[in-house]
Amino acid sequence: MRLTIPKNRIVPLILFAVGGTLIALIFGMYFMNSKIQENYNTTVATYDLEAEKSAIMTRQKLEDTCQSLQVFAKLIGETEELSSEQIKKALSLLEQAADHRDIAIVDTTGKGYNISGDNVDYTDENYFLEATSGKTTITGISQEDSQEFPGMIFTVPIMKDANCLGVLLAIQDMRFTAPTNLGDNDNMDKIYSEDEAIYILNDKKEVISYFNVNQVEQFDYGQVIASGLLHDKFKVLDFKKEIKKNLAAGKVNDEILVWYQKPLGINDWSLLVGRTSILDPITKNFIVIGNVSWIALLVSITLIFLTLTFYQRRSNQKLIQMLYLDPVTGGSNWYKFRHDTKKILNSRMFLKKHYALVNFDINRFKVINDSFGHQKGDEVLRDIYNLVNKWAKPGEPVTRYSADQFYILMSYQEESDITERITELNNRLHQLKFTKTVKFYFGVYYIKDRKNSIDRMGEFAGIAKLKIKGSNDEIVSCFDNTSKQILLEEEKIEKSMYAALKNNEFLVYLQPKYTTVKEELSGAEALVRWNKGKNELISPGQFIPLFEKNGFIVELDMYMLRNVCRIQRSWMDKGFQPMTISVNISRVHFANPHLSEIIRDTVDEYGIPHEMIELELSENAFLQNKQRLITTVIHLRKYGFLVSMDDFGAGYSSLNSLKDIPLDVVKLDGELFRITEEAERGLTVIRSAILMAKDLNMKVVAECIETKEQVDFLCTIGCDIIQGYYYAKPMPVEQFEVRYLSPVI
Repeated sequence: MRLTIPKNRIVPLILFAVGGTLIALIFGMYFMNSKIQENYNTTVATYDLEAEKSAIMTRQKLEDTCQSLQVFAKLIGETEELSSEQIKKALSLLEQAADHRDIAIVDTTGKGYNISGDNVDYTDENYFLEATSGKTTITGISQEDSQEFPGMIFTVPIMKDANCLGVLLAIQDMRFTAPTNLGDNDNMDKIYSEDEAIYILNDKKEVISYFNVNQVEQFDYGQVIASGLLHDKFKVLDFKKEIKKNLAAGKVNDEILVWYQKPLGINDWSLLVGRTSILDPITKNFIVIGNVSWIALLVSITLIFLTLTFYQRRSNQKLIQMLYLDPVTGGSNWYKFRHDTKKILNSRMFLKKHYALVNFDINRFKVINDSFGHQKGDEVLRDIYNLVNKWAKPGEPVTRYSADQFYILMSYQEESDITERITELNNRLHQLKFTKTVKFYFGVYYIKDRKNSIDRMGEFAGIAKLKIKGSNDEIVSCFDNTSKQILLEEEKIEKSMYAALKNNEFLVYLQPKYTTVKEELSGAEALVRWNKGKNELISPGQFIPLFEKNGFIVELDMYMLRNVCRIQRSWMDKGFQPMTISVNISRVHFANPHLSEIIRDTVDEYGIPHEMIELELSENAFLQNKQRLITTVIHLRKYGFLVSMDDFGAGYSSLNSLKDIPLDVVKLDGELFRITEEAERGLTVIRSAILMAKDLNMKVVAECIETKEQVDFLCTIGCDIIQGYYYAKPMPVEQFEVRYLSPVI
């Protein structure tokens, strides 16, 4: 995607605009001055030519406006997408560079913002639909369509690589200031000499715009034209009785009044020009005014193009930073990497060299984050990127994809070259500070052809890496038939997931939670299982990571929430003692700023008390948009829901997350309870985490508890609730009801 106009095109573009304007200026001045020298055979012919000129100038004005808006649309179209931020930024520039009654930018759905920052919706307008097909249109606003002054609606498609991103709409008043007080009723029977009354008519002879009308707010538009007849007070002949083609004349108070109708060449519109006296010649003052207008137009256009060039360069620099720079490493992000890689693979270099896409990450990178903090972790990522970028050969792009994942496009002659180079790179990476004790794993996809997208190739390399993740011996794995089988399994799941949701193949299993004080049932967690038929249950570990990657987790989580509400409703209707059930909410949901309202409305559909629903947020959700997460959690708690952090200690947790975000419950990840050589240190960590949560007025749940020793330890250090196989495995709802529920007496 090209974000900037090349330097060798900027100057010619400006010169073309200025030169074209100069030519138009010279032509206009020559045309008007030559009129003075002409000896008209009749005054009627003189005004006929003047009317023709007015039509040309009017058409030119409309076309110039379209061209100016097309320039704006082209600049706006250089962006990847029309986000609300980009729309408002573009409108701010338009407000400074253009003079319109109103300007709006909408996306392909017809919704967007106007120059005042208000939401607008043009979904059902024909001119919007035409613009989305790539057509620039001009539409008139008649008196019947608007309570304001008549004007024009200009609609210009915002295109990107032959695709329409949205539409730029501008409403402009098509009128000039004139000394004629046409709105004064005492002067309605006379239009002063040297003035024209000019109207633009549509194909139905309706007035859609006008020129040289003063105090237009008092003007009676409805009486100007009706079914081809002009204002009744002028007593002008119908054009069916024209004295010459497109010309009619009549008398008003012994003064001859002539009207010319000229086609504009735009839509089926025509220009209606009225003159008060057929005897007055074109004066030199009119020429002077015209010349000044042309010069003013020249200066205005030049200033507009210079301003646009300045803002474009400054905006492009920001866009490059936003679209192409990784905020953590300061280097190329995935979009820049993908652009550079595609360019290489589509060039002749691909025919001369072999290329492989390499994906690598740091095993248990969380150790660095947990031990030294996220700021130090970001420094490590920057050091890795800088090292790999210097190590790579010229023409081998490098990027950090996300978290601690990196990609390199490597060239080679023999496939063994890749393994040797990766071994060398691995040795260098371990020489960095803080990386001596961690392990790097590399996945390799050898690019044999270019039919797959860069994203697809990246998936191949990532799947190859997953084959050896956690291995003590291997650090390099290549995409092969085994990797392909993994990919095919993922694709198989993706193809059947929507049908599975529709057919209710996803089942709710409940795992009970017990209090540590009296070992009484305090609630349950809703867990999902996939019933593929024939009693074949698929565990969440096989499909949840994929669903989080492709976004389907949003559908599944809401499906689970609705089913939990149905279960609660059923229990309440049966007279069972209600209990709190926790439901998992993935980090993917937090891209939606209305998440809290959606959850509230869903639960309210079933009439379930909000305190009966606990929402478990996975720990990695706290690494996303933190401010939005805080806002959502505050709203959820305000509505009466319980909110907990799930898997605390499993990933990139930090004390700041607990400090900044108001939570009700912290769930300690089962990994903290694994038996290790440093068991005593682990117990100290658990004890400290519980004390910290208590100081923050949060309840503590320990999950994955399997032994009596673990239960006794947790009871002594103040843990509130225990969940795990020690008490019960997750079970179907029917089994849970039989085992744990009884009617309220």
